[in-house]
Amino acid sequence: MRIMIVVIALLALFTQDLLAQKAKVDVPVMFDGQVRIRSEADGRDFDTDTDINTFTLLRARFGAHVQPLENVDVYFQVQDSRAFGNEPGTLANTANLELHQGYFQIRNLWNHPISLRAGRQELVYGNERMIGAVGFSNVGRSFDGFKLSFGRKNRLDLFYTIINESNQPVAGPATPASVAGRDDNDNRFFGAYYEY
Repeated sequence: MRIMIVVIALLALFTQDLLAQKAKVDVPVMFDGQVRIRSEADGRDFDTDTDINTFTLLRARFGAHVQPLENVDVYFQVQDSRAFGNEPGTLANTANLELHQGYFQIRNLWNHPISLRAGRQELVYGNERMIGAVGFSNVGRSFDGFKLSFGRKNRLDLFYTIINESNQPVAGPATPASVAGRDDNDNRFFGAYYEY
C-alpha cells in the first residue's frame, strides 16, 4: 500500500512538471462574448383595434482570437440568434448556432504595412450606412471573402466577397458527367474603401 502511495505521489509530481512545461508555450488566446436581450413593440398601423406586435430577441456570441505567430491572427466567432418562443416546444431545439466570423489574417506582408484577411468576416466602413455589420439586427451581417489592406493611418482596403454561390459542389466523385458546365451566376460583392 505504501509503495502505491509513493508511486501515485511521484506520478503527480511528474505530471505537474509536464503541465508546467506545456504551459510555457506562449500562444496568446483571447476570448470575447456577448449576450443581448432586446424586446420590441411594433404598432406601426396606428389602428387602436389591432394589437401591438411584441417580441423578445436574444443574440449570444462567443469568440476566440489566437495569435500563433507574430503577424498571424486567427479568429472564430459563433452566434446563436433567436426570438423567444420560436421553438415548437420546451423539448425542441432549433439549430440556430452558426459561424458568424471565422478568418485568418496575415499582417505586415513583405515587411510592409499590408495585411490579408480571408474567411467569413464583418466589413465595417464609415458609419455603416452602405457597408457594415448591422449590429442593430439580431443576426448581424458577415461576408465570405478576402480583404487586402494597404497602410495604417491612411488605409486602402480592397475586398472581394461571394454573397450567394450558385454552383454547389456535387456529392460523390467529380466526373465530367457530374460536373457539367453551368453558368456561374454567383452574387459577388467587391470594392475598395480609402480611409485617411
